[in-house]
Amino acid sequence: MNWRNRSQIFRKMFKQGEYHQLWYLIKRRLYINLLMKPVGLPVGLIIIPIIYILKPIVRIRLSSVPTGRIGHLAFESELYLRKKSLNSDRKKKLDVFFTNRAVQTKTIANKQLLSMYKRQMLIFDSYIASWFFYSVEWLLHYTDIVFELPHEENVEAHALFKKVDSRLKLTIEELEKGNKFLLSIGINPNTDWFVLVFARDSSYLNKQFPNHNWGYHDWRNAGINSFEQAVKYIIEQGGYVLRMGSVVDNKLDFVHERYIDYAVKYRDDFLDVFLTSTCKFMLGTTSGLGDLATVMDKPRIVTNSVPLGYVMQGKNCIYIPKKIVDRKTNSFISMKKMLKETADLEFRSDKFLLGDCDYIDNTPEEIREVTEEMLSRLNGAYKQNSTEQALLERYYALFNKNNKSYGIDTPIGDKYLKDNLKWIFG
Repeated sequence: MNWRNRSQIFRKMFKQGEYHQLWYLIKRRLYINLLMKPVGLPVGLIIIPIIYILKPIVRIRLSSVPTGRIGHLAFESELYLRKKSLNSDRKKKLDVFFTNRAVQTKTIANKQLLSMYKRQMLIFDSYIASWFFYSVEWLLHYTDIVFELPHEENVEAHALFKKVDSRLKLTIEELEKGNKFLLSIGINPNTDWFVLVFARDSSYLNKQFPNHNWGYHDWRNAGINSFEQAVKYIIEQGGYVLRMGSVVDNKLDFVHERYIDYAVKYRDDFLDVFLTSTCKFMLGTTSGLGDLATVMDKPRIVTNSVPLGYVMQGKNCIYIPKKIVDRKTNSFISMKKMLKETADLEFRSDKFLLGDCDYIDNTPEEIREVTEEMLSRLNGAYKQNSTEQALLERYYALFNKNNKSYGIDTPIGDKYLKDNLKWIFG
């Protein structure tokens, strides 16, 4: 990011009265420019020539792993590894990674996940190593030594997730440890099945990054109690439900022996990964924890999806989006119109809605219906006739080449599609 872009951000924060956040960013920039870069200059002048001298023997590249948020840690690391598994280049390469702890939160979002990626990637995860990497990173950008992990949410990434199996594997010892936990809460890992439920709220980001205003992400949130009908349906079908979340605002007003408030009672880095890897599917919203399900190739229902037209990648997924209402006319803005205007490219609600629109959450009935469809699909009972297939193809045709999710064949919920023809195609 150049100075012009930074100055625009600073001016915007000043006009909006975000003085605390503005002062935090200014202090951070001064710290980087006045301390980290002067230290990094002599370090870079030493290591850069050494790396180029070694290039005929081994090509060394340096990069960082985003460890402050579980979704970025999971998604970007997994894309890198799956692409690497398809790379037939036999030249000797050594990719070295550092965490981004020196410029983001010092906390690792999920230590278990990081340890599993360290089995396949050379990652230095200490704060000191991160500090020295970022002190010299600005200089490395003038070379071909530094590179960024991929963060592609498009049809190419979708194809990669469908073609290549997950790189994340639990050890036998880890599986035994996880199964002991399941037994302790009354779930038999050999005969029972369970579903993970997750409703995004702002608690985690506000706690981990208190100096940043995350309000523009609030439109991705959903109330946990809107999932109650779906939870009851899963239990009626013989399953268990575990409510997930690292830090949560509200509890689900529901009590049943097969419903377990894991987020409040048991939440743990290891169990987050183990439960995701062994669940029947995950039911939730757009979130980092949901990305963990994607990279572990677990079926996933995404409800309350925004922006309109953002479709998740991965195997055996379905989704239903929120609806957008024009405040002036009090009428829905069709998905067709929003996709035509490429509104799906904007993830910030303040830019997407521009203060002129509201978003409408999915109803409890819609969430239950898409849950019924997922279970039907996974149990082999789901069938789609020619008319329904044609309707789904018509929906896919709404996406044009300028849309982020063009070509991704993750289906929208069948019942949701039939019930909202006017809004979707209007």
